Amino acid sequence: MVIILRLDAVQKHHPITKTAAKHLHGKGLIEGRFPNFTISLSVAKMTKQIGVYAMEKGLEAKAMEKMILQLAKDAGVDGFKLSDVFDALHRSLPSASTDESKRRFLGRMLAKRDLISIDGRKWYITPKGLSLF
Repeated sequence: MVIILRLDAVQKHHPITKTAAKHLHGKGLIEGRFPNFTISLSVAKMTKQIGVYAMEKGLEAKAMEKMILQLAKDAGVDGFKLSDVFDALHRSLPSASTDESKRRFLGRMLAKRDLISIDGRKWYITPKGLSLF
């Protein structure tokens, strides 16, 4: 009974204790890092909430990477801004994240792999990024 109440709290984005989180995480019932947890895929399947699970988790990083590279390729020599990426992808990122954390995530995603170069406020696709097409 206690497990059900804790899972309900996670699903409704209510805070749970670190001890409760460790217990649920250990049983494979939740995913994420403290304090931002979501129900696990197995729980989502059992409760027929795959759509909710997908929205909570956001797109896979590889899918977002591909979308950003397509945006960069389309922008060409004019480049693009982080706000363009955010406008295109903010609904595809985990719904529990704040706008600021979403922007930081997007900002770090491709720069660390040398697929995008950043010059001031403009982003450009690198030859390494173009080679993926």
